[in-house]
Amino acid sequence: RTLFDIFPSMLRKLAAEMGKEISSQFSGLELEVDRAVLQAIKDPVMHILRNAVAHGIEKPEQRLSLGKARQGQISCQLSLQGQRLQIDIRDDGQGLHTDSFPEQLEPADAELMIFQAGFSTAEQVSSLSGRGMGLSVVSETLARLQGSCQLVSHSGPGLQFRLDVPLQIVSTRLVILQQQDRLMALPVASIEQVLRLPPGQIQTHQDQPVINYQDQPVPLLSLSQLLQIAESELPEHLMILMLKSGRQRLALHVEQVLEEQNAVLKPLTGPAADLACFLGAIVSPSGRPIPVLDPHYLIQQGLKQEQSLQTFQLAEQVSVRILVVDDSITTRTLEKSILESQGFQVFLAVDGIEAFEKLQHTAVDLVITDVQMPRMNGLELLSKIRLAPHLSHLPVIVVTSLNQPQERQQGLELGADAYLVKQDFTQQELLEVIGQLI
Repeated sequence: RTLFDIFPSMLRKLAAEMGKEISSQFSGLELEVDRAVLQAIKDPVMHILRNAVAHGIEKPEQRLSLGKARQGQISCQLSLQGQRLQIDIRDDGQGLHTDSFPEQLEPADAELMIFQAGFSTAEQVSSLSGRGMGLSVVSETLARLQGSCQLVSHSGPGLQFRLDVPLQIVSTRLVILQQQDRLMALPVASIEQVLRLPPGQIQTHQDQPVINYQDQPVPLLSLSQLLQIAESELPEHLMILMLKSGRQRLALHVEQVLEEQNAVLKPLTGPAADLACFLGAIVSPSGRPIPVLDPHYLIQQGLKQEQSLQTFQLAEQVSVRILVVDDSITTRTLEKSILESQGFQVFLAVDGIEAFEKLQHTAVDLVITDVQMPRMNGLELLSKIRLAPHLSHLPVIVVTSLNQPQERQQGLELGADAYLVKQDFTQQELLEVIGQLI
């Protein structure tokens, strides 16, 4: 009651400002909940109540023309479900504005879309609506509490949202993961199931990698891709964590699941505090800090990335080996990171001599070389590759910091398959060129 007593007067004031009339009912206010939880859910509850006024309840004249009561009805019911607090917020307004959704969008997808950042059904920006922030903030805040928000019903007049959070924050049950030499953790509550699947069970749906889970295609991504770290070799079986937030799912490929443990989350400090992918950190028995991943963030990023990723690329699965030749350690590291994040196996050389030596005993599918390098430059390396019978077929991309027409012409005459200028090309362009050559 200390928190929710402020809402009835707030709703009446907002409704009056918009020329609307409402009646609100709140029940279950005698429940005892951890003060930290109450403070954390204040803004999510406020967002949904404000949305009910701004987007849901119609003006009196419109309601009367629809055969409804002049006053709109908003209710908020709190109840206990085990050790969790459930908050049901209903209104009898106009429901989802379907005109705001893309044509032929499935109802389930429409329900998910309203929780995306930037989505709004408002026709113009006001003090109450139109910024596309409200429900995404609700979902993100509750995820950090190990809770969720769902659109339970929109079949009748109005909408019903259900918020679910723990009664108190003491410790969290976590799964400890190892991704190469990095330890990370995920809340157990976000993991619906742990699966071990052979790579052959990866399918595609609308050109995206998925696994079939409960007769539904679920997007599949690797933790390494999401965190932009290099993939390790493909094992005989993929370790898959089925993450769930509300009605959204993501199949997350991880390298190892080590153990479960209870731990108290500590807030991150310093530059790490601004990283949205982490809920916080725990301290291992040895004193080592272990970052705790935000499952809601991973799901949202995964659903974004699945729109642009062409394949689920693991090194052994695609079997593409690339030699990067550049005397700049910064450029080598950058290109290596880009390529490995897409699943390619990358070898490095600092100049043309080292590169040609590696090509004698290392089979690769593509060479990316700089032009200006000591000892042997990129054009000299290209010439030697084209003259070597066992290498002459090898695709070569020439990348240079100097956009000189004569240099480009010389490179193409020597047999370069593509010629890119560092200052002009983007990561996507590089990957597209590689895709065309291999």
